[in-house]
Amino acid sequence: MKGTIYRLNNYKILELIDGTLWWESYAVFARTQSGRCFIESDILFLAPAIDISEPGFLIMEYNEALNILPQWTNTPYYCSNFIFRSCRNDNILPYESIGKGLKEESEEAAFATAREQNDLGPASKIGFDGGKDSVYRLGRYKIIESKSGDLRWHTCTHLNRLKFGHCFVQGKILFLGRKIINESEFSQREFFNCLKQLPKWSKTPYYCTNYTLKPCQTTTAFKGNKFGRYFRDISNLTPKKINLDKNGLHEKIYTTVSEIAAGIIKYKH
Repeated sequence: MKGTIYRLNNYKILELIDGTLWWESYAVFARTQSGRCFIESDILFLAPAIDISEPGFLIMEYNEALNILPQWTNTPYYCSNFIFRSCRNDNILPYESIGKGLKEESEEAAFATAREQNDLGPASKIGFDGGKDSVYRLGRYKIIESKSGDLRWHTCTHLNRLKFGHCFVQGKILFLGRKIINESEFSQREFFNCLKQLPKWSKTPYYCTNYTLKPCQTTTAFKGNKFGRYFRDISNLTPKKINLDKNGLHEKIYTTVSEIAAGIIKYKH
C-alpha cells in the first residue's frame, strides 16, 4: 500500500493512504525493526517493534537514505516508551488494542467511570487538603486538582514514605510525572484507608506512569514545565558558547557551529 515516508530523528515514519502509521529504525547486524504508531493529541506514540527484517542496508547507507526524507511535523512530540493503564480497573492496556480502537474503548471507559462518579455524589471533595482542592482515587494514587487546574499525585510506599509529583492531561491520557520521595515516615495504612473513601478519577480513561517524551524537532522551543523531567531545559538545546581567543585582545563569543569551525581554523596554531 502506498504512503508517505517521513524522518523523525533516527526513525522512519510511514503514513499509509488509509491513515495507518508505522515506524522503522535501524537495528543490529544490518537489520531493521518496525512497529505500529498512533497519534493522541500532540503526541506520536511508537509501539514496541513487532517485525525485524532480514539483513539489508549498512548503517551509513540507511542514514543516508533517512536524511533525504522530509521531516515529520504532524506532532510536536513523540513517545517511544510508554505503558498505559485503565483508569477504570487499573489493568495494563495491551499494545494491540490501542491506536485504532482507542476512541471506542475511551468512550466506554469514560461512561463507566462517570457513572461511578455520580453514584458517589459530593464525596469528590473528601481528602487530606481541607476540601479546597478536588481529590480523586486512581489505583494506588491520590490525584489532587487545584482550583487553578494544576494536577498533583500522591502515593505511599511499603516503607511508609510518601511519594508525590506533578501530572498533566494530554488528550485521553493522564501522565504522572517524576516522583519525589518524602523522607519523613507516613502511615501507609492510614493513607490507603483514606484513599478508599475518594471517588475514582474519571476525567481520562487512561493514565501513564512510565514514559519518555521527546520533541520531534529539537530546534523548536517547547514548554519544559508542561512535561516535567522528560523534556530537557531549552538552554541545553543551544550550542554552548565557546571563547576561542586565548590572548584576550579581541574577545569574541562563538554561538553557532559554523562560527566555531571558523574559529578553530583561525586559532588552531
